[in-house]
Amino acid sequence: MSKYIFCIDESFHDRKISKKSLISNEFFTPYVCAGIGFISNQLNNVFNVYNRFENKYLKFFNVDELKSDIVSRNKYRYGLATFKDSDLDLYSDYFDILTDNNIIYYISILDKIEYLILQCKYDFGRILNQRGCIYTITKSINIYKPEEVVNAILNKDNSFIFKLKKFYDEQILLNGDLELKYTENKAFSECSKYLADIDPSDINFDFTYDFIFEGLIKLLNEMDINQDDVDLFLDEEGSEKFYKSSVNNGFIQAISINSKCCQGVRISDLLAGFVSRFMRAIYLDTYNDPTVPYNKPHHLSYKWFEIDEKRFDLYKKIAKYFIEYSKYVFSTYISIYFDLFAEMIGLLYYFNAYDSFTDYCKIDACKHFEEATLQIIKRINSYQLDL
Repeated sequence: MSKYIFCIDESFHDRKISKKSLISNEFFTPYVCAGIGFISNQLNNVFNVYNRFENKYLKFFNVDELKSDIVSRNKYRYGLATFKDSDLDLYSDYFDILTDNNIIYYISILDKIEYLILQCKYDFGRILNQRGCIYTITKSINIYKPEEVVNAILNKDNSFIFKLKKFYDEQILLNGDLELKYTENKAFSECSKYLADIDPSDINFDFTYDFIFEGLIKLLNEMDINQDDVDLFLDEEGSEKFYKSSVNNGFIQAISINSKCCQGVRISDLLAGFVSRFMRAIYLDTYNDPTVPYNKPHHLSYKWFEIDEKRFDLYKKIAKYFIEYSKYVFSTYISIYFDLFAEMIGLLYYFNAYDSFTDYCKIDACKHFEEATLQIIKRINSYQLDL
């Protein structure tokens, strides 16, 4: 049986869920982990190709190490529409490397608010949709950001659970009998009951990583790869807990290594940075619209769709890469709250649906905004059926 190499890096990987970590990221709460994998006999070829790519852009950007922050968060404001041409060239060449060398991806995302809720002990005395409640709780905190709840979370105060129940009860009264808020009221009522039945005393605001490696094991099983046949390399910038979690989950050959010494970790860094910054841009462009019901995605600006052919082509290239390896169900391992990643994938798939830039230009950016929004809503609604 072939041996495999997997390399993993993290993004928005604060070790504690704290005031400093959440405020510095505008309360963007997902933890994002991305990895790449390939058959070990490809190692020399993959690293040689990547070295040529890296040397090209080290020289161009005049940096000592090529990392994802070379494309700053602000450049992602409206996706590829706000990339510089040099940023487009970087990621175009990067996704060529992944595609041409049969490098698979593994992406794992866990929302930090959801992580806190999942730690609570739950009394199963009521018949409630627990996954649906956790989804709604996570999404509603991200959208409404109720002040008392957020302040309690920022201060690592477990009482945020009780403040959140109070928020739902008050919001239901405030919404009244408005037809627009019927679905929201129903969901908030269920969440209020759920919160009344949980015990938050065991919540730990320190982050743990078992979720990441549970997903990776599922991917290996799906690919029929023996865990002992995997050499796993982790960015040593991660905490000691990250490495220990990998070992505790059976990756006894895991190695924590400085990214400067491992091309594979640097390849993973570019993927982790792209995915997390893209999701963050979607979050920042959509989160400040409290008039939209909780169960509908807040719409992106039409500016995401004001693109030229170079940007269109890169969207299609990225989409094709994700589509290729989506044949593995566990190439992505996302927590219950999935919206931001689903919106990112929905946007990529929207561009890919056009055969050519000429076809894309037959309607204007505002019309694209409307059609893409409908498709993204449909995608998220289909995912919600599985909760």
